[in-house]
Amino acid sequence: VRSSSSLPGPAMPALSPLAVAGVFGCLLVFTTYTYFFEIPAALRSKGSAKGAWGEPDAEFNWCELDYQLTEFVAEPVNTATGALYILTGVGGWLLHRRHLVLETRLLLNLAAVAMVGVGTVLFHATLRYPMQLLDELPIYYLILLGAWGLHERGLHLHHGHWLPILVSSWALLVTCVLQATPQHSFVHQAFRGVMTCSFSACFIYIFWAAARASVEHGAMQDLFSRAFLWFVIAIVSWLVDNTACEVLQSLRWYPNLHAWGWHCGTVGGLYLMFLALLVQRQEIRGAMCEVCYIGDFLPVVRPLREKSS
Repeated sequence: VRSSSSLPGPAMPALSPLAVAGVFGCLLVFTTYTYFFEIPAALRSKGSAKGAWGEPDAEFNWCELDYQLTEFVAEPVNTATGALYILTGVGGWLLHRRHLVLETRLLLNLAAVAMVGVGTVLFHATLRYPMQLLDELPIYYLILLGAWGLHERGLHLHHGHWLPILVSSWALLVTCVLQATPQHSFVHQAFRGVMTCSFSACFIYIFWAAARASVEHGAMQDLFSRAFLWFVIAIVSWLVDNTACEVLQSLRWYPNLHAWGWHCGTVGGLYLMFLALLVQRQEIRGAMCEVCYIGDFLPVVRPLREKSS
């Protein structure tokens, strides 16, 4: 483990909360529109390849060609990179549980990231709609949890316990409605629309609030700025892969921006955001910490009193 006060490479500049919200606001207008209101035609195609799970019935058939390696995995590359979310959730806990106090909110965040990985793997492996919901719902839980956590980022809960109860009740309601109603029914699609739009609003709020927190807690600033960059790259990759699928597939080598850009980009961004929030929570509790490295590559957070070896 090597100790360092900053991440490798040039230091990232402090980001204006308004600029951060503006960047993601512009990007999420396009993601929301193409995710729910007007799914690109190339992603609606069911394809000709059939596998063990039957004909795809999910809302999306991503740009990666189906069942190219085995009849048991519809999109092998997307499935494999989806497992990185599980590794991130479990690894984040294993790397820090013996060194720092991990509050319940942080543990829930890591658990939600791991749940996203399970859903993502099953969705891309099968392209069935129930597995799509198993992918979407944990992502929604994660975004609601993140928005609440950054709204209540002080030492004490300003709104008491009623706000997390309200958020949890809403998440439960959305889950029950989506699981109990037919895929193409009006109620089902209305709730998916509300979930999609509220996801985008919460995503923008999370990064706006995190940018404000990075001003209040300078130690998390570099981690947050890099997380912001990773997420911008991930979202742009997602948009390009979806809207230019036919062009990408016509290339000599399909770059699969969904797997290598979106999955890997959000995994990196989520881990860096977890570290940034971990630093912020430690400072709130009066414990000073620093960023260290495992193998000169993997950043972790350690108390200042621990000496590097």
